[in-house]
Amino acid sequence: MRKYCYSLLFFLSFCLTIPAYSFQFKPITADFTPTGKHATRSFLVSNEGKKSVAIQISVLTRDVDLDGNENREEVDDFIIYPSQLILLPGDAQTVRVSWAGTTNPEKELAFRIVGEQLPIFVEEEAPTNTASGQFNIAMRYVGAIYVIPEGVSPEVVIDSANMLKDEDGSDALEIVFHNKGTAHQL
Repeated sequence: MRKYCYSLLFFLSFCLTIPAYSFQFKPITADFTPTGKHATRSFLVSNEGKKSVAIQISVLTRDVDLDGNENREEVDDFIIYPSQLILLPGDAQTVRVSWAGTTNPEKELAFRIVGEQLPIFVEEEAPTNTASGQFNIAMRYVGAIYVIPEGVSPEVVIDSANMLKDEDGSDALEIVFHNKGTAHQL
């Protein structure tokens, strides 16, 4: 028990000594229209840390399989300005994201917007003569973007319901939902 307490104390003291290299990315979810004034949205990126940070913004496809695993690939259907930036401590920058894909999609399109800190050291630190170690923690925000054409709607139905056995032999109910609609539903 004492060993556990020392480990926990060490971990907490370590967490408190990590320098704050953080940025904020807002909003984390945005709805776009395929055309018009809502085909462009603004995101705010701010540096809440004490050091400068390099940040890259990208948009990826979002495809979820039956097991809930998400597959993502780069996409060229958005214009991001600026897509890379360096923020000084306390600075904030607006990033404009515009839909440049098809103007008449048949259904709602789902994407991921990713704001990630790049492993670039903007400021040089003075070398010391003492042995030391350093952790570099990079922040990464993953948000949702939906391109929603007019007239789309969800239609969630139960596809099947089955009784199964868990690994420990207890009964479990498996329900498979199917969205036959043209928009997402939580």
